[in-house]
Amino acid sequence: MKLIFCPKCQNIKKLSGTSTSSCECGASQGRLDKNTATTYGVAVLIGFEDTALLEAVDSRYESIWGSEFTATVFPLRAL
Repeated sequence: MKLIFCPKCQNIKKLSGTSTSSCECGASQGRLDKNTATTYGVAVLIGFEDTALLEAVDSRYESIWGSEFTATVFPLRAL
């Protein structure tokens, strides 16, 4: 899964399909074409494996601290 985070309004949007997603303030945009993400403005691209999130959700009650999964904050101009 790929998300964009806007450092200006601190909004997070999921990238899906080929339509462009924008944050609440409009300073960050992004789109996903197959598995290639393109960001615009000040968007920060975040990605993680869907299965990692699903496993964390399924195991969230096994500890009082919940469960963790790994996400990647991609550098500028990463795909």
